[in-house]
Amino acid sequence: FGQQISSKSDLVPDWTRQEVSTGTTIMAVEYDGGVVIGADSRTTTGA
Repeated sequence: FGQQISSKSDLVPDWTRQEVSTGTTIMAVEYDGGVVIGADSRTTTGA
């Protein structure tokens, strides 16, 4: 279904083909006892 709908360019908005920046940051730190992974997942829309 996804391939069928994406082949109909008049049905798929232009923004679906553009790169999206979410503004998130992901960081990982390795230490002797393991790994710590952190993420700032706050995202906004608009200005």
